[in-house]
Amino acid sequence: MSSMKTYAHVQAKTTRWKLDSKAIDQGIAYGLMIAALFVTYLVH
Repeated sequence: MSSMKTYAHVQAKTTRWKLDSKAIDQGIAYGLMIAALFVTYLVH
């Protein structure tokens, strides 16, 4: 029974980490888009 609990805990941690890395990637993408808009505004 305890090995099943451990597996569920590890799986929950892995899932949470995947969500965090996805959120980080999305944040970087938004930051790059804002930077591109700002540069475009300055050049224009």
